[in-house]
Amino acid sequence: MGSGGGQWIVEKRSSFRSEPLEVNVSETGCLSIVVLGASGDLAKKKTFPALFNLYRQGFLQSNEVHIFGYARTKISDDDLRNRIRSYLEKGSAKSEEVSEFLQLIKYVSGSYDTEEGFRMLDKEISLHEEFRNSTEGSSRRLFYLALPPSVYPVVCRMIKLCCMNKSHLGGWTRIVVEKPFGKDLDSAEKLSNQIGELFEEPQLYRIDHYLGKELVQNLLVLRFANRFFLPLWNRDNIDNVQIVFREDFGTEGRGGYFDEYGIIRDIIQNHLLQVLCLVAMEKPVSLKPEHIRDEKVKVLQSVMPIKDEEVVLGQYNGYRDDPTVPDHSNTPTFATVVLRIHNERWEGVPFILKAGKALNSRKAEIRIQFKDVPGDIFRCKNQGRNEFVIRLQPSEAMYMKLTVKQPGLEMSTVQSELDLSYGQRYQQVTIPEAYERLILDTIRGDQQHFVRRDELRAAWEIFTPLLHRIDDGEFKPLPYQPGSRGPAEADELLERAGYMKYTSGSYDTEEGFRLLDKQISEHEEAKSSADGSCRRLFYLALPPSVYPVVCKMIKLCCMNKSDLGGWTRIVVEKPFGKDLESAEKLSSQIGELFGEHQIYRIDHYLGKEMVQNLTNILLVLLQILQLVLRFANRLFVPLWNRDNIDNVQVRMKIVFREDFGIEGRGGYFDEYGYTGVPFILKAGKALSSKKADIRVQFKDVPGDIFNCEKQGRNEFVMRLQPSEAMYMKLAVKQPGLEMSTVQSELDLSYKQRYHGVTIPDAYERLLLDTIHGDQQHFVRRDELKAAWDIFTPLLHRIDKGELKPISYQQGSRGPAEADELLLRAGYVRTHGYRWIPPAL
Repeated sequence: MGSGGGQWIVEKRSSFRSEPLEVNVSETGCLSIVVLGASGDLAKKKTFPALFNLYRQGFLQSNEVHIFGYARTKISDDDLRNRIRSYLEKGSAKSEEVSEFLQLIKYVSGSYDTEEGFRMLDKEISLHEEFRNSTEGSSRRLFYLALPPSVYPVVCRMIKLCCMNKSHLGGWTRIVVEKPFGKDLDSAEKLSNQIGELFEEPQLYRIDHYLGKELVQNLLVLRFANRFFLPLWNRDNIDNVQIVFREDFGTEGRGGYFDEYGIIRDIIQNHLLQVLCLVAMEKPVSLKPEHIRDEKVKVLQSVMPIKDEEVVLGQYNGYRDDPTVPDHSNTPTFATVVLRIHNERWEGVPFILKAGKALNSRKAEIRIQFKDVPGDIFRCKNQGRNEFVIRLQPSEAMYMKLTVKQPGLEMSTVQSELDLSYGQRYQQVTIPEAYERLILDTIRGDQQHFVRRDELRAAWEIFTPLLHRIDDGEFKPLPYQPGSRGPAEADELLERAGYMKYTSGSYDTEEGFRLLDKQISEHEEAKSSADGSCRRLFYLALPPSVYPVVCKMIKLCCMNKSDLGGWTRIVVEKPFGKDLESAEKLSSQIGELFGEHQIYRIDHYLGKEMVQNLTNILLVLLQILQLVLRFANRLFVPLWNRDNIDNVQVRMKIVFREDFGIEGRGGYFDEYGYTGVPFILKAGKALSSKKADIRVQFKDVPGDIFNCEKQGRNEFVMRLQPSEAMYMKLAVKQPGLEMSTVQSELDLSYKQRYHGVTIPDAYERLLLDTIHGDQQHFVRRDELKAAWDIFTPLLHRIDKGELKPISYQQGSRGPAEADELLLRAGYVRTHGYRWIPPAL
């Protein structure tokens, strides 16, 4: 508005969606990739294999790229090629491909702190550029520093002095540096200043390989391309977040190097903190790298100072036996740290970062635990909370733990999961290594998955005070046994932070079974059971090979007294051996521990197919699924409303199809008929398939930064028959090097999850309910009247011939007008997507 009180001028802004993700100058010049530290382990094991895989996939073309190795070791080109060949000849790599790639590599030997070697390197690069007829100013030079951080400043000075490329025609010079970026805030700032005096921030790529992992890159897609996560992802529904890194081996000869840094500097301050940023950040304005990194910095700046009582450090017994480790080392090999984010979304939610070496397993995962269900009418709290788990390694997967009805005749609940395992869902897709993605991003000039200078500073500000106290010996690590979970105090910290753990443990050690016995005993005490009157049933849903050791652990740790009518019983699944001899051996091993009256050898067989009757399915399954799923799972509480489901009367689609006609029941069928009306109820005979399912379709994602609405909306589908299942359709990152999205699903297929369990026939359930006097799944008189009130006017019009059915071909989807009605009702059909049930 002008100073004279004029009118406001509103300028229309173009949509973000029309903006490209990044603007690149045309890049036509040849590409030179220089690996400094070429003779070291990092280069051999990670950098060169990543370059080879990019070459195999066509991202590096032999007519435009050349690779230079640089190190102090005096070796020839062929010597370097022979050293790295064995790291390339793995998996499906062909020998001729390896040989072709190795011919692209040339080696230059020289010091890191004198000009002579770098002048020679620049000469070799220039010869390559001249050979490729690259126009001066258009060539591209990428320097990958696979070196210790202590030499970064001098190496960068030599590159700046001797090896820079002109860039006025789209060429560039880029520097990739590996972690650790300093040891604390002061050293990191000093390093940043030294390098920053030589290169601009757009030229610097601080690599953290965790940001290149498939499921870490999937976090943005999961959070911001799926409607059903929007109301869940906050302090109102999430109780705590765990980000875990475990290794089942120690320092393995790297003790001297590791002792300089410790587990916090090595893993938590960088890898796990980067993951925390992606879990906790707000939605960026767009997918431009700077917009994403802006939001990550805001998260880091909102982290509160770490409290002493929310830190547990550990050091495994035997760590100091390494001759390269000082005898009185105070370096932690294990740490659990609770971080608190002071903002509107996350106030009060603990973020638990946990990392350790020489533990009982190898894994890296994100575990988001939801709060308890308010008003738990199923009393299933002890079975476990809802959790969304993203397993980063090994065996990439994501799954949602939720409560469902236990298959069978009783109305009891059990915890199960909707699962998306990448090895199963994307069997033909090779998941790229993190270094492949990040090197490709560097070539493309995309800094989204690299650490910006202010981001690095904010990360060190969080941990530097704690690290200085550890370095000064004020904070001591607790000892723990190799192969354990770490110090017991770490589990106590998790409990204080609010994480509710449900029993898990190894099958062949006492630790887990002692914990199991403790939880069972607490349950028995809570029920005021007299000692000796309790009953314990152990169901071994396990391979027979572990029966003997599991039975031994139960006998040793979990037996119940039986003097007042209590008992301990063991249920074992088939197969009971592979032949007479192995069966006898198995029976003898278990028989030495338990009497025959305590052993129940179960032999499940597949029951009859579910009753083909719409009324029974709706009365039994629909009510059961909705009751348990809706009211026993916290994650559905904020979702099941008009804010997220577009319109219950429109988007909930209940489908019953039969692929056969009336089959001799024409007279009976003609008297009653099938009717489909908006809510949306759809039924038919002689259609293209046989199925009955419930389909809850969610609204579009507001502000869709991924532009993936054409791939389909989120849907929660409950398949009643055939092949009972439930699955959540969601957008995920397409496996591979590109940042594109694809529709996939979290899946719970009953035949796979409850293999060997017979799903009872609907009539079995109803007869048993009758015997029990349970009328929950029966129709009350006023309910029956209300149902007929809805349909009678329509049925009368059909009976009188006023409403005529439209003809359709047998084996089709039904009349085309039915699909048109669905569209008018608002249902959005996904094209090109097909649910694939997991194989047994």
